Amino acid sequence: MIAFHIFGRPVYRYGIMYLIGFVVGRLFLEYVTKHRLIEKVSPTLQTILTDNVDTLMTYIIIGGILGGRLGEVLIYEPHYYRTHPNQILATRNGGMSFIGGIIGALIAVTIFLHLHKSKKSDFLTLTDLLAVIAPFGIALGRIGNRLNRELYGPVIESTHHLYPLLQKLHLLYDYGTTELFQNELRLNTNFLASFGE
Repeated sequence: MIAFHIFGRPVYRYGIMYLIGFVVGRLFLEYVTKHRLIEKVSPTLQTILTDNVDTLMTYIIIGGILGGRLGEVLIYEPHYYRTHPNQILATRNGGMSFIGGIIGALIAVTIFLHLHKSKKSDFLTLTDLLAVIAPFGIALGRIGNRLNRELYGPVIESTHHLYPLLQKLHLLYDYGTTELFQNELRLNTNFLASFGE
């Protein structure tokens, strides 16, 4: 979904969520580095990050986005991209894999630390540090999914097969209802709404 246009180019809501996540992640790393919060645990990493927070964030951004896209291409839609290789880099059409993004970011962090000749323990310290802020970025990604209307589930023909199963399993407070969404019948389990009740 397009949020607005800048100089005639669309700016997507999902992209805004990515931007906010990366900016907050960078501010978090800057805060930790500035206040020397990891100096006792890992003086080498403290020294590396003091001058290289922006470089690390560049690695994480590139690794996360490339990994997310490659994950989508290789894990979820390999048959489509084999026949449409010109669409592999067309990220505006959607398609980012969560697990691919995590793997890509971890590979990027590994390369960053290797290039800065860090110790092996620095990898664990840095990933622990990133694990503190990562849930915020992941949550923003889910908000982006919601804004793009990607969380409604697969298209179904009818609910008569799934509805009795949901009733028997008692998985949700508010059992499945169907709704017409963009001329398609979809199952809406109201999973997110059940948290607010």
